[in-house]
Amino acid sequence: RICVLLYLFLCYWLDLKESLSDGGSLVVAEGYLWEIERRGYLQFGSFIPEVVLEKPSVVKALHEEFVYCGSDVVEAFTVFRIC
Repeated sequence: RICVLLYLFLCYWLDLKESLSDGGSLVVAEGYLWEIERRGYLQFGSFIPEVVLEKPSVVKALHEEFVYCGSDVVEAFTVFRIC
């Protein structure tokens, strides 16, 4: 399974590299906090975006929507929490 994932990553990386070398561009997904707030799952302020821990399905769905909308690169939206 790891070999398959590595193969897919390398194919995708080479495709991105070729696109950039030909003067192309990349679309990078961004704005997780704004979009999750717009959907009512958190409020801006002094907080840790615990939506990652409390509603992981919301974060997963947002990642999938960014890809569906054409993002070439999707950043990880994570939180570090000390218990």
